[in-house]
Amino acid sequence: MHLDALVKKDKVVVFLKGTPEQPQCGFSNAVVQILRLHGVRDYAAYNVLDDPQLRQGDFWKLDDFML
Repeated sequence: MHLDALVKKDKVVVFLKGTPEQPQCGFSNAVVQILRLHGVRDYAAYNVLDDPQLRQGDFWKLDDFML
């Protein structure tokens, strides 16, 4: 699935190393803990370690995102 579709599919989207149940790095763990702390339960999480395209970041361009 293309990045544009992934980020538009859900209200909150996170890209992690690992899963929310088993984060594989400190940053991913911190993201999951912050979401839990604030009561965010409904979010999409994508494991970049399972997807070569996400892991490589070939299609990441700053101008693709509106913050």
